Amino acid sequence: MQFRAEFHIHSVLSADADLTMIPPLILQKAQDDDIRLITITDHNASANVPAMLSAAAGTGITVLPGVELETVEGIHLLCLFDNLEKLEQLQKIIDLALPLLQNNEEVFGSQLIVDPEGNFLRHDRQLRQVSSSITLLEAYRNVHNLGGLIIPAHIDRRSNGMLAILGGFPPDLSFPIVEVSKFVPVQEARNRFPEIGTRKVISGGDAHYLDDILGMNRLELKSSTASEVLAALKQHSN
Repeated sequence: MQFRAEFHIHSVLSADADLTMIPPLILQKAQDDDIRLITITDHNASANVPAMLSAAAGTGITVLPGVELETVEGIHLLCLFDNLEKLEQLQKIIDLALPLLQNNEEVFGSQLIVDPEGNFLRHDRQLRQVSSSITLLEAYRNVHNLGGLIIPAHIDRRSNGMLAILGGFPPDLSFPIVEVSKFVPVQEARNRFPEIGTRKVISGGDAHYLDDILGMNRLELKSSTASEVLAALKQHSN
């Protein structure tokens, strides 16, 4: 069976996300557009993933636990897992690697933690929209050691894209899946960036608004449990 998927969605925990990016509205948008697989990937944060997992129960939509990690080099990486416990282990590493700075809501926006119904619980006061002190190599090793999948995000962008920052892919690290932004069709990305080579390319809505949830990716799966989705992504990347 073919499932539509969106692997790059921000909730209201990301300071630059719209206030409509709460569990019930994200799920309603996915249901309306027959998107069956989604991943919540907030900036260096994952506190809204439990609410998304709870809200998605019984909806037929699979939520893959994730986070968008920013390395010390300024590179954005989608870090995906098949269960919440592994994500929480990575989150502890991220928290220790962030500068001890409070979020300035007037400058960056609010970072809100919500319940499954989207009700406000509390503010996240830690500045999240900033580089961590985690190097690319450290991020790679941490995610792989936890059994997750790491995907360079929006590699076509000058801002926070791996190609613009490093000038290519590190030869000693394997990134079999890469993401391009919604503004660049996959074939055009391959033509513009020959460094992609034979890597699998996914398209990311990088959704900060409900209308950005596009579900441009499709996976062939017998079922859509989180573990099977992650296994399929890893298999398709070989």
